[in-house]
Amino acid sequence: MATEDGFAHLTRLSQKPGVRGTLILSRQNGAIVRASGLISREDTTNTDSALSSSPDRLDRGNDHGQTAEDVARIVWNFAKAAGDMLGELNGPTDDDLKLLRIRSKKRELVIVPGMTVV
Repeated sequence: MATEDGFAHLTRLSQKPGVRGTLILSRQNGAIVRASGLISREDTTNTDSALSSSPDRLDRGNDHGQTAEDVARIVWNFAKAAGDMLGELNGPTDDDLKLLRIRSKKRELVIVPGMTVV
């Protein structure tokens, strides 16, 4: 996906009702390239009492106290494991993971590993 098209698509997705946050991660190491809607460790430099009383903790998708970095680590490890599984199932063919969609009662995650946004 072209760069401008990638950002436009991501912007459209992030504006849909119920979307709580977006993350763009590095393919190499899972580092956060861009984040919206999630609290980062940099945002948590306030005192613990201020954080525990902040209404944004639930509204921004952190109902378990997870920061953007926590979510990025979890998602990157899962996407990497899914890609490794696909590689083992398909053998040495050039078949990259394109989309992971996970739904539960409480949330839905859409992971697009092949999306190029620079």
